Amino acid sequence: MGMRCSDDRPHLRLHDPAADSPGALGLEAYVRSHYLRGHLSLAKASGEQLLVAARLCAAHHGGRFSPNELTVEAVTEWLCAYAEGKSANTVNSKRTQILAIWRHAAQKKHSPPAPDPKSIPRAKALKRKPQAWTMDQLSALLAVARKLKGTLVRRKLLVHKQRVETPAALWWEALILLCYDTGLRIGAVMKLRTDDFDLNARTLLAPAEIQKDGEDLEQAISVETLAALEKIWPTKPGIVFTWPCHRRWLFARMRQLVTLAKIPSPRGNHLFHRIRRTSASHAKKAMGEAAAQKHMGHATPKMLERYIDDSIAEPEKPRVADKLPRPKRKTSQLDLDLPSDP
Repeated sequence: MGMRCSDDRPHLRLHDPAADSPGALGLEAYVRSHYLRGHLSLAKASGEQLLVAARLCAAHHGGRFSPNELTVEAVTEWLCAYAEGKSANTVNSKRTQILAIWRHAAQKKHSPPAPDPKSIPRAKALKRKPQAWTMDQLSALLAVARKLKGTLVRRKLLVHKQRVETPAALWWEALILLCYDTGLRIGAVMKLRTDDFDLNARTLLAPAEIQKDGEDLEQAISVETLAALEKIWPTKPGIVFTWPCHRRWLFARMRQLVTLAKIPSPRGNHLFHRIRRTSASHAKKAMGEAAAQKHMGHATPKMLERYIDDSIAEPEKPRVADKLPRPKRKTSQLDLDLPSDP
């Protein structure tokens, strides 16, 4: 008797070639294996943000979401959900990133054709006045930081049977001062290594790999900041500002310091960015616009404008209302029978 074989038995199941196609990969896996390999000059920070966008979009659609499934409706649905509680700039940056991934996949025939960008709505960005801290406010923040108790573990290894730790007060003082001196983004500061500093010359070189714009930026540091850095300097080459917890706790701790200092507190995770604006505003006041632009590493004066608090940079600038001619107060010669206000 012949034996009948069923096609649904595992060892006889036909292989689906489409399952191995790049377009069937998860969106984050696709970015790692195809997009990043096709953009070798892309800054590391930019690549990380693309991965975040891919991960968030896929998570919204159940975790397994491939380039083949990209549609205007799917992307718009994700962005609308993601926009809850986020700033317009944050939402629009994710929109830009997911569209960049889609365009690359479409060019390689790994996804449906990329749409007209106008078909995916942008969040309306509100142009708010840049706000920075005054010197009194920054001093109040440092005063609180210097009173912190406890230590931060600098190494997880044992050195002479003792854990190498740094007083939290010294660590936070050095971090805040360096952010102010250089105007660097907090993400770049947390990636600085001992090799990036020349303590004798009081300079640092933020390498292009950790910069958002992918360009090296050399900055000077003050004598005060140098002294603070020397107190926390690692015993071995490596990361200068080792943070033992998740990144979100860094921002949470910073908010506690700002609250205790009783100084204006921006919404969201923009506390370190306010130090960046503070650095830019005081640099413009002290040395002018061109020097401030170079200090911040901005390509154009227009970009610098987004960081300048005019109340700090130009406190003596005349106000239009004070310069306008004033109408004279005259007694009316007319006998008007005007009704009284209700």
